[in-house]
Formats: sequence, C-alpha cells, structure tokens
Amino acid sequence: MVPALGAPQSWQLPSLTRLADTAEWLGLETSQLLWLTRHGGKDHYHHRWIPKRRGGWRLLESPKPLLKRTQRRILDALLHHIPVHEACHGFRPGGSIRQFIAPHTGQNVVLKIDLADFFPSVTAARIFRIFLNAGYPEHVAQVLTRLTTHPTPSSSLPAHLTMLERQRLRTPHLPQGAPSSPTLANLAAFRLDCRLSGLAQATEASYTRYADDLLFSGGEQFARAANRFQIAVIRVISQEGFRPNPRKTRVMHTSQRQKAAGVILNESPNIDRREWDRLKATLTNCLRHGLESQNREAHPNFRDHLAGKISWVESIAPARGETLRAIFRQIPD
Repeated sequence: MVPALGAPQSWQLPSLTRLADTAEWLGLETSQLLWLTRHGGKDHYHHRWIPKRRGGWRLLESPKPLLKRTQRRILDALLHHIPVHEACHGFRPGGSIRQFIAPHTGQNVVLKIDLADFFPSVTAARIFRIFLNAGYPEHVAQVLTRLTTHPTPSSSLPAHLTMLERQRLRTPHLPQGAPSSPTLANLAAFRLDCRLSGLAQATEASYTRYADDLLFSGGEQFARAANRFQIAVIRVISQEGFRPNPRKTRVMHTSQRQKAAGVILNESPNIDRREWDRLKATLTNCLRHGLESQNREAHPNFRDHLAGKISWVESIAPARGETLRAIFRQIPD
C-alpha cells in the first residue's frame, strides 16, 4: 500500500496487496474473484431500458446477487472512507437535497446545469486512478476497477443509439444500478468540484452538486457575470471529461420561478405544486387500484420507492409531506 502524497495518506482503508488478500477480504474464493472480473465472459448484470419522464431512455444495469454483494462490501468498507468534495451532497452519508439547495435560496440569479450520461461518462480508467491514488498496487486496483465497472454487451444496445452512444456504453464504465457507482462517480468528479468551487468563489457565488445536477447562485456581481460564468463552467465540465446537457441548462433570475431538484428556491424552499400533485395522484391511484398499477418503471420495491419520495417531500415541506404520508398509510401491501 503506497497512498499518493497528501490527503490519501490519512485515509483509513483496508490494506490489500495481493489477489488472495483481496478475495479473502471480499469473502470470495480466488476462483470466484477471477470469474467476476473476467470481462467478456459470463455477464454478471441484468440490463433494462426504462423510459425517462421527459422522453428518451435510461439504461439500468443491475448486478446479479454475488457481484452486488461484493460491490456493497467495497462501498461500505472502502469507498465510504474516502472523502468527497464538500460541495457534493448526493449519495454521501449525511448528504441531502435540502443541503444541496440551501445556499441558493433567495438569490438574485440561480444557474442550473445538468451533466449528460453521468455514470457512463465515468470510464474504468478514471476509477483505476482512484484506487491507485488510494495506494493499491496495480493488480489490486485493476481487480477493484473490474468489480465496479462494466462494458455493456452489444446485444443489450438498441438500434436507435448513435455510434457515439454505443461506443460510450461498450467502453467499461460505471453501471447505473450498481451500489458502488454513485460514490465512485462522486470521487471521479472531485477535481471537477474543486475547479467549479474555485470558479464560483472568484465571482462571490455559491456552488453545490447533487449527482449530475450542478447549482450556482449569487447576488449582483454574479448576476452581471452570469453569461460569461456559464461559458467558463461549460469549458471546465468538458475539460474534466463530462458533458453538459444544454436542454437542462437554465439561468433563473429572481423575477422568475427558480427551481432545482423539484424545489422552488425564490424565497424559501418549497415543493413544486405540480410535483406534489403528481405524487398525490400516484398514491391515490395506488390506494384505489393497488401498488403495481402505478409501477410503470418496474421498481423492484415500489412501496419503498414511494416512501422515499414522501420522505423527500417531508424534508422540504413537512405539512404537505404529512398529507401524502396519510394516504400512503392506507395503501395495502
């Protein structure tokens, strides 16, 4: 174990220097470890394309039980001990939507930028560097990388994808659906967060990130520089290997409805009425017609999915959340 100079030397990580040590730490036989890390062999994922709410499709790559258990071990006992940037509030212990939006409430201007194809954009090469910086020798870093990244087989790629989209998915990347992917994506975006945080501070603005959602906001100085600032942000995003989604980029002034992550930011955090109405209608239909009648995206545990959405509303608008919770309690299993 030879961690990179600086912060990595203080990370409390398991010492893994041989494949046999790594297999034992993961609770696997060495033969099982080699089987799980053999790209191009037996596929260890289920692939499912699900429709996005605003059009298009998202690929969900769910690991099968043995690999999922292994990824969970890597997440809990290794990745959670590597700190992410303080501007990152998604998929980290103690992070929340409320912390993500709090600095941007009541600001003159809010700039929202979305990252396109966040997980597929993070290649195995970037993940390999994370494990190397943590101090793992190359052969161990390679094994950890193969356990947490995945090349989508050509048989799971529909014909409507562009050549670039197909190439991106066939390249080993973070699979959306693996328990380790969100934290690894946050770690891969550490330098992006550093650069964007510094850029925001130079303009007396605030910056936070929740997964692929980036938020910037500020007062009069930021308002005067908003257009130039947006160009600079997009340049940094591209230099760091990510892609902005122009359809989801918004510059929102105080005279407009400022919205991010389904929350209205203008004066105090509040739930978008349309989002609340949509969730209430879903719960009411579940009560009348059963849970599965509304499970259009085939969530494996739709009740837990709804409970999570209600908890999110309660964290922003407690009174509205209690209304939804009252309906939820009446829905039979």
